[in-house]
Amino acid sequence: GRETPMFRFVTKKIKNKMWLTVCLIVGISFLVATLSSQPMFKAGSLDKLLENIFQDYITEVNEYPTAIGRSGGYAMTEDVTTDNVISQLEKLQSGWVEGMGIDVSMTQTMLFFDVEIIESSFGNSGKYMSVSHMPKMEEHIQMLCGEDYLNYESKEDVYPCIISQRIMEDFNLVEGEVIDFVNWEDSNGKTLKLVVAGIFKEKESVDNFWYIEPWEFENNLFVSEETFNYVMKNYESKYVYFKHNVL
Repeated sequence: GRETPMFRFVTKKIKNKMWLTVCLIVGISFLVATLSSQPMFKAGSLDKLLENIFQDYITEVNEYPTAIGRSGGYAMTEDVTTDNVISQLEKLQSGWVEGMGIDVSMTQTMLFFDVEIIESSFGNSGKYMSVSHMPKMEEHIQMLCGEDYLNYESKEDVYPCIISQRIMEDFNLVEGEVIDFVNWEDSNGKTLKLVVAGIFKEKESVDNFWYIEPWEFENNLFVSEETFNYVMKNYESKYVYFKHNVL
């Protein structure tokens, strides 16, 4: 077809200003490359900072910092509660401390159930998520939006949870979205429903509480101890699983 006057004008300008056009394209390419690589450089700098902290610690006290951990599960019975599981893990940790003569600077514990299929109020379906609890988590997070599960006022029979940025992105979830565990029913046939109270990230990038970091959570919805105990008592599950790490 015929070229429009505007197209001819633009083509002529590009030909007359070829090197300027090339420089603009190269400059834009470098700008995009710089911005896209910024997260990688940030992660690298934080890793280097942690490495320096470890090296300084080794030099000062002549000891090498490390982490000890264990993961597993407890068979569900009527008397199993969050406190019982944590108490057993604390006894296990005491054995490590006494047997190895180590000093503990931080402990991270995560409890969770098997993944269950979910549907959400905003159209997510066919995905699998796990109800989880991490003691003292609220002391080490900041809310990007919304509120934590302790301050959120939810409706009757809908319990608050918080999710990491990765979960928000991977599952396309937003604050206020209700998640229905459609195949997980209590004795009255009611399914478990959670509402996303907020989205969180770690409060400090170098906080050694985060042995398992928020970006590593693949399907976890974090709830309060009260809600976790409620799920334990009312919804059938063969095991409650744990990951316990001592630094």
